[in-house]
Amino acid sequence: MQKINRRVKAEGSNEVMLVPVRPGNARRRPQLINPPSTNDVNYQLPSTAASTHPNDIVHHFKPTKQPNDRPGTTLTALNNEIMAPEAKPTIVPAHLEDERRKQRQRLILDRKLKRQREKELRRLQRKKERQEKMRREKQQRLREQRKLREEQKRNLKLQQQQRREQQQRELNELKQKENDLAQERQQREQQSQQQQQILSNLRREHEEEEKQRKRDEAEEERRKAYLQRLKEQEEQEKVQRQEVKRQEFEKRLIEERKQEEERKAYEQKLHKEHEQRLQKEADDKARQLAEEHERKRLQDEENRRRLEIQENQRQEQMKNQLDEEEERLRLEQLEEERRVEERELARLREENRRREELQLKRAKEIEHLEEQQRKIAEEEERIQTELEEAERQRQLEHERKLQLAEQESKAKEEARKREEEREEQERLMKLEKAKRIADKRAEQLKNEKLKNYTERLAKLSEEDQKKFLEMRKLRRALKEKKMKEILKKKQQLSTDSNSNNEAFIANTNHE
Repeated sequence: MQKINRRVKAEGSNEVMLVPVRPGNARRRPQLINPPSTNDVNYQLPSTAASTHPNDIVHHFKPTKQPNDRPGTTLTALNNEIMAPEAKPTIVPAHLEDERRKQRQRLILDRKLKRQREKELRRLQRKKERQEKMRREKQQRLREQRKLREEQKRNLKLQQQQRREQQQRELNELKQKENDLAQERQQREQQSQQQQQILSNLRREHEEEEKQRKRDEAEEERRKAYLQRLKEQEEQEKVQRQEVKRQEFEKRLIEERKQEEERKAYEQKLHKEHEQRLQKEADDKARQLAEEHERKRLQDEENRRRLEIQENQRQEQMKNQLDEEEERLRLEQLEEERRVEERELARLREENRRREELQLKRAKEIEHLEEQQRKIAEEEERIQTELEEAERQRQLEHERKLQLAEQESKAKEEARKREEEREEQERLMKLEKAKRIADKRAEQLKNEKLKNYTERLAKLSEEDQKKFLEMRKLRRALKEKKMKEILKKKQQLSTDSNSNNEAFIANTNHE
């Protein structure tokens, strides 16, 4: 049997399909050709469709086989109806039957080809839609990537701008700190000059006081009594309480006379102690001024050292993170030492403030005394008379109460000395303990710093280690140079201070 193939090509595609065509088979029974579906776009209703119902089963009915000419099996009539003669089927010529069969086969193949073409078109449409979707997704991804890159660029520019602004602010702050330190240094120099001037004035005042003391030696005894009375008023008004108690013992005049000489000796002793205290206060004042000058000099050195540390920290931070960590640890150690020194300096400042208050109080008292001395000459006779009268009134009980007061004063003085010694020991113990803690902390930080330094250095490459060692040598050289300059300035300041102190001591000894 010879096979017949047809070459078909779908619309919109380059694919060629071979469709086998089966030749007519006379032995096969003719099949009923189903009408095309109404959903077929190529389907056309016949012209008689308007006059027939779509559910009419008789419409376009074609028998599937030839009518049977055999008579029925019933030979006898069941009723009295007269059977009409059977109509003979129309005989279709063979060539027309073949033509119809070929037409039906072509129709089936056309429909199959049409379905394949529609399927191919749908496949191409889906492929096109997928490609379009992929293209849109790719464009969307590209747009998002481009947007992300632009956002990253903007963030990078913003970070760079912020970093530049931060560096500029740090530079401005550093310049401002340098200006502030320069102003503070200038102010301290001015204060030092003022203190030198004050020291010179104090020296001149001391000389004038010495001259005045020599001129006032004749009046010293009266002033001693007046100063003794002032001292008694300062010591919680002991003299007033003693006066009240002495009035209660007026009957003991004999015992008072026996102890009068001891009282005079005690007053002379108090006068000598008062003179020694005045001299000691003058010496302490000069020493305190020298200590204040030394403290301010140390503060200048501390500020300079802190500025150098900040400058080194900023440079190290820009160069290497490792140096920044090393600098941070060193700064923490220095900060701890600075806090200890600041606490100690605060305590010293408090002590200096109290001393200054005492000096101010003493200066006011001296000024008041000088003002009162102008009135002493006028009041001398009246005061002498009052003192003699008071002496006569308190002779009975003065000596006994004076002895008790002396014993009480000695006991209080001893208790005060013991308390001062105890406080001094506690202060020294606290200072020693704080120093040990600071030394221990410094040693611990030094060990941790050395350990971290060794670990970080070991993690670096050989080239980085070489660069780091070179930078460390350079930093050490710069640090040694700065330390030499600081030591030179310190020695110069110490030499100037020693020369000033020697000149002051020489002037004092000469006087």
